[in-house]
Amino acid sequence: MRKNLKSTAETMRNRGSSFSIREDGAVKKQWRGRLKICLVYPNTYYVGMSNLGLHAVYSLWNDIDEVVCERAFLSENGETPRSFESGRELTEFDVIAFTVSFENDYIHFLRILSQIGLPLKSSDRHDHHPLVIMGGAAISMNPCPVAPFVDCFVFGDGEEVVADLATTMRATPFLRHDKKKILEYLLAEVSGIFVPALQGYFPEQPIKRRGLKFINSFLTKTEIVSNFTEFSDVFLVEVSRGCPQKCRFCSVSYTETSTRFRRLSFLKSAFDEGIERVGRVGLLGAALSDHPELLDFADYIVSRGGEVSLSSLRVEAVGPKLIELLVHSKQKTLTLALETGSQRLQEVIHKRTQLDTLSHVVTTALDAGVKNLKFYFIIGLPTEQTEDILQLADLIKRVHREFLAKSKSLGHIGTLTVSLNPFIPKPTTPFEACAHVRVEELERRFRLIMTELEGLQRLQINHEGWDTAILQSVLSVGDVDASEFLLATHNDGDNWRKQVPRFQSLIEKTIYTPKTLSHVLPWSFITR
Repeated sequence: MRKNLKSTAETMRNRGSSFSIREDGAVKKQWRGRLKICLVYPNTYYVGMSNLGLHAVYSLWNDIDEVVCERAFLSENGETPRSFESGRELTEFDVIAFTVSFENDYIHFLRILSQIGLPLKSSDRHDHHPLVIMGGAAISMNPCPVAPFVDCFVFGDGEEVVADLATTMRATPFLRHDKKKILEYLLAEVSGIFVPALQGYFPEQPIKRRGLKFINSFLTKTEIVSNFTEFSDVFLVEVSRGCPQKCRFCSVSYTETSTRFRRLSFLKSAFDEGIERVGRVGLLGAALSDHPELLDFADYIVSRGGEVSLSSLRVEAVGPKLIELLVHSKQKTLTLALETGSQRLQEVIHKRTQLDTLSHVVTTALDAGVKNLKFYFIIGLPTEQTEDILQLADLIKRVHREFLAKSKSLGHIGTLTVSLNPFIPKPTTPFEACAHVRVEELERRFRLIMTELEGLQRLQINHEGWDTAILQSVLSVGDVDASEFLLATHNDGDNWRKQVPRFQSLIEKTIYTPKTLSHVLPWSFITR
């Protein structure tokens, strides 16, 4: 049901890719007299343009007449990144603003700085250089591993702070003339920011994340429809922010000020726009399953001739009416986040899913016309034992039997997919101080699961390399010493695995040693 893009094809040659990209919704402005900001997602165009936060900040800055905001991404062919809209070098901008959702992209952040010719460390950059600022989900949890490289961090929701930043920077004559004075001015005028050069790596006064209190004052939706993203056939709309569930491994409940729901009456214009521009509307929100109007959203979109798509759901949120609307929208896969197959661990992580209800959900979904099922699980959760792993394998086998039997009776057999992911301690969560399970033990637990599942047909197991948990954990809960690991990785061609033996003591201290209650965590100066 994909609508045709209105804009002509725009080729990304000389901008880091050789793909022909068609976009609808990009903003191009004259530069003269405007504050010039390059918004950078430190990953490829395909990944960056799949991120709704990038769309939101891009739109908010370009809504200000005195600001021109263009985009840039990680080059896929090693060329120097340039802005997507005008092809300018990034050093021509007044501000280079990075938005970072995932810690692994810190490696790409340093690569981009190097490619555009900027000194990596903030202390080595001069007054005439662009100001380097950074925000995003990963930064709002813990900026310490990249603190030496960034001039100014922004914590929390961006809807209001981006305007504050633009107004403040336009009001001062110091931009690109006196870096210290512009940073002092920002620190004095804008709340929710962190300037390591002025405050040190652990400020004496706490810094409160910016929180958007009135969520129904801003629409967060796809702004630029592109043919080259993970969601090229979906118009994304954020319907909630925060989460009431307080799962102990997930940061959303602990970094957001509260759970806030957008109302249908407010979202109708976004849904109508999505139906008109793309045809399929994807609903986003960590608390999607808790939204009191979730069924009404789906009903409205379908009744207007659109199709609806949902991200992963909690088991208890899945009912016949919702599944019926999804099937009507040609969504053939139902995705459920279970995290563990052990009822004991469900209680430990505060997930509270009753696993014995899963059979009913599977049957209901398949009866309604769903073809495929996908489940997410985490390996290495705190207190996890071999018995919990065996219970997970037993749950998968039970669901597999029921899935095959029901599918055969209906005359079609789809695929059951299981995604296994290592537990990564996240700052701000109740598990933030827990030690990580060593790679060898993660691999042992994975092999045990695979042995138990051997020979099962129509079962697909997805997992990352288990050693990537080292990188993710160091960058997630590391202090400023982790910046040296990043710098060594950059200097060695981004090969982080080669740095593991050299930084073994840092890794032991950071991720394999549990923290006591008296331990001061490096991100504890950030509050909500």
